[in-house]
Amino acid sequence: MLNTFHDAEAKVFKNFDGDEKIHGSISLGAILGAIALIYFKPRVASARITIGCTIFSVNQAIFGAKIRKAYLFIRRLLKILAVSIRNN
Repeated sequence: MLNTFHDAEAKVFKNFDGDEKIHGSISLGAILGAIALIYFKPRVASARITIGCTIFSVNQAIFGAKIRKAYLFIRRLLKILAVSIRNN
């Protein structure tokens, strides 16, 4: 699931061997979960809302439909960026 944060802020955390570590924060307009949708993989991080609560979620089917409508260049660019981000 891809989530976009509108009127919301959140802390991003990851679980390492059952120990929850804060990884960063998300603010207005941020997106969480896009790379997981591109590669059909589970998200590596989660978010906990700290301020506000308006979040829009997009599931795999809707995301796939949007990507299929995108130009081939944009689809390839997204994959390259996703690999780079996931590996860092």
